Amino acid sequence: MAAVESTLATPYLHEGLRGKYLLHQPTFAFNQRTSADIEWVPNYEKYMKRTQARRGLAGLATKVPSGWPKCLDSPLAWTSDSFPKQEDIIFSLTEDQKEEVYSAVKHFKSLGISVRDINQENFPLPKLASRLNSMAEDLHNGKGFTIIRGLNSPTLDDHHSGIAFLGLSTYMAPQFGRQNQDGSMIVHILDANNSKVPKDLRQSVYTNIAQPFHSDVFCEVLALQVRSCADSGGNSIIASAWTVYNELAATRPDLIHTLAADDWTFDTFGRDPPYHQRPLLFCEDGKVIMNFSRRILTGAPASPRSLGIPPITEAQAEALDAVHFTALKHQLSIPLEEGDIRFINNHAVLHGRDAFDDSDQSQRHLVRLWLRHPDKAWRMPTGLHMAWDRVYSDLGLEGDDKSWPLMPVISERHLMSRQDSCGQG
Repeated sequence: MAAVESTLATPYLHEGLRGKYLLHQPTFAFNQRTSADIEWVPNYEKYMKRTQARRGLAGLATKVPSGWPKCLDSPLAWTSDSFPKQEDIIFSLTEDQKEEVYSAVKHFKSLGISVRDINQENFPLPKLASRLNSMAEDLHNGKGFTIIRGLNSPTLDDHHSGIAFLGLSTYMAPQFGRQNQDGSMIVHILDANNSKVPKDLRQSVYTNIAQPFHSDVFCEVLALQVRSCADSGGNSIIASAWTVYNELAATRPDLIHTLAADDWTFDTFGRDPPYHQRPLLFCEDGKVIMNFSRRILTGAPASPRSLGIPPITEAQAEALDAVHFTALKHQLSIPLEEGDIRFINNHAVLHGRDAFDDSDQSQRHLVRLWLRHPDKAWRMPTGLHMAWDRVYSDLGLEGDDKSWPLMPVISERHLMSRQDSCGQG
């Protein structure tokens, strides 16, 4: 079996798409079974060649699957032109609102209880609560994301800003989820250059490389707090999965069938069983849910695709790249600011990030939560029930404060674990 080598040191760039999306990656090689020629980093030239070859095939579906919407007419189907004013996407706290958050942090600290027990009652925001509840509704049934800006005051050190992040999150989606096999409820995302693990052995979430569009596969609401920004780059980018759906449904409905088929192979990277299969796209109660990470489908530099699992088909390769490059056309890139808190509807909004460079003075550091709102949560399709149970069931049993690290503690095992890295930021 020959090794397939992908040279990623040369970035790809398609000038016709909105913005410039550069991905610089190291050269790597890994073995695959006979499979479509596709890597973790999307390649526009390969995508266009594949699309040209497959578009003329006989028998491609000309309509979306029976019972699926022809078009999703919703605020969740947006483009980068949908938000002409900054206040449409960013909620900037007033000085009075900041003081209310600071007071809630002080109140919670005075109780002497673990952060695992934080809730709306012990983190009181009497004036802000109604506004946050409206934002939670918008997160689930409006545009699908929101940004809270302004908590970058020297009044809050990292420990206290972590409490503020957790407290505000209880108003947006009060249920916290486990993010890895160790039961970590808080994950820190940063370039772990100070570790002994070489970059080419670290999972991408702990490097400075760019991330293609994806969703966090076991997450309902993704929350990210910006502790600090990179010296350059590192912007988070988002795109509406519903806009991607609408465009593909109108132009390539056969790809909707491919995305909705249950034969996508998710690599478990050495677990038993070695893989599982399910769709990437679901339709439940008239709502379309897109749930995938390219890494566990294609493999990646530090987590090569396992041998002996079903290969990616040409149709799947085209559909996977079509999602990325369609999202890229409509992407919304919002520069990070220290103190920002971002909430993303992980069912309907895809996200990624630009590559970045740190310096001795500036290091990109995000804190990640996986959240759920019991009253506003979308009904989960059968194919996602098991994953959701592992993340959100029997919550409250995590009594060890090590599962709630307000400061980064990243072991070598976490840096290299192919199984644990199911989300990026």
